[in-house]
Amino acid sequence: LVLVGDMATSALKATWSAQATAHGRLGGRGRIHRCRKKVQAPSRIATQAAADAKGVQGLSQGNHRQVLKTLVVIRKSWRKVQEGIVLGTLFGSWYVFNIAFNIYNKQALQVFPYPATCTAAHVAVGALVMLFLWITNIKKKPGRISKATWTAVWPLAFLHSAGFLTTNISLGSVAVSFTHTIKALEPFFSVMLSWLFLGTVPSLAVVASLLPIVGGVILASVSEASFNWTGFVSAMGSNLAFQSRNVLSKRYMQAASLDSSEMGGENCEALDNLNLFAIMTICATLILVPAALVLEGFKFVPSMVTPKLLWQIFAAGLCRAGDVLVSYLILSRVSPVTHSVGNCIKRVAVIVISIIFFKTSMNLMSKVGTSVALAGVGVYTFALNQIKARKSRAVATVSTALYTRKEPKRPPSPPPKQGRAREPEVLQSDLELGDDGAGI
Repeated sequence: LVLVGDMATSALKATWSAQATAHGRLGGRGRIHRCRKKVQAPSRIATQAAADAKGVQGLSQGNHRQVLKTLVVIRKSWRKVQEGIVLGTLFGSWYVFNIAFNIYNKQALQVFPYPATCTAAHVAVGALVMLFLWITNIKKKPGRISKATWTAVWPLAFLHSAGFLTTNISLGSVAVSFTHTIKALEPFFSVMLSWLFLGTVPSLAVVASLLPIVGGVILASVSEASFNWTGFVSAMGSNLAFQSRNVLSKRYMQAASLDSSEMGGENCEALDNLNLFAIMTICATLILVPAALVLEGFKFVPSMVTPKLLWQIFAAGLCRAGDVLVSYLILSRVSPVTHSVGNCIKRVAVIVISIIFFKTSMNLMSKVGTSVALAGVGVYTFALNQIKARKSRAVATVSTALYTRKEPKRPPSPPPKQGRAREPEVLQSDLELGDDGAGI
């Protein structure tokens, strides 16, 4: 439209100029004014048409932008829905694996009361699962592991074996719900061991949250119908072994990873959580298989081993490995706060489902004690997460202040003297950045 208007204006101007020149009547003011009107009228029409065209173009561009914004919002919403579906499936699988492990394991221990043999079979199945993940490249296997890392891994594997073995002893001696009620004392052991070995002083809120846990476990233990000292002491030993493993891993694994990266060279690398679990499981298999042969190898006859029992033991080991793998997958997608809350809910689900499945009888005192202990675990999780959130905000504030702080102007460096090599200035600047933390 703009092009047509310009062409029409140029044609009219040429016609007006030719007529005026031919008649020689340029002196008449009114006639010139009328001719200008004739020229200006099409020009205004062309200008209006161009404005209308621009308006239509702007309107179409605005609608296009609005459509794009709507599509982006829909796409983000659909991604959130997909992420919610994936997380819901992972959490559901996590709970199902853990509940199935406890059910299969309890059924096997009821007809085959040899916890060391069952534990060795469980960790052997887990080791086979991790080897399958390495062989198929689903999980990248670690490179060469340094001697310092092996020195740190073997004590962790021993504690892992001891915790798993004592858990199975407790499950074979008392009800599943009572074992997990006692295992709700894990935060108490974690706080005490961190204070003893790491020097971490717990806050008043954390200490206060431990009181209902301890009180609930005592109340449930006094009123438990299936109580015996073997199941109680083994469950407490499981708490001690697993929490000692966690504390020692925090204390030693960082140093082992640093040694492996500094002393081992390019072919030596640090272990991530999943590879650490895989190596611990393989080492635990090497520990538990000989121990099971020594402790229980000559106490049962082959006629006790039935296909149903083999399936229950194999399924329990497979569910245990799936429980750990899905737990690491969830932790890679959510924050540790969400993971710890999900773990707390998982324990509640295991206790409730085991009571329903095995038809465990519980009196009022035992129900109250279990409920108080689980509520204390929830309060402990909330208090611990609040402390972590405050520390994260404090670290973020300090980091922001360090990055935004203006550095003083440095005087220019003197020119190098003749006959001497100039020393590198990068090392000095690195040291200065390292002193105030801005470069770390």
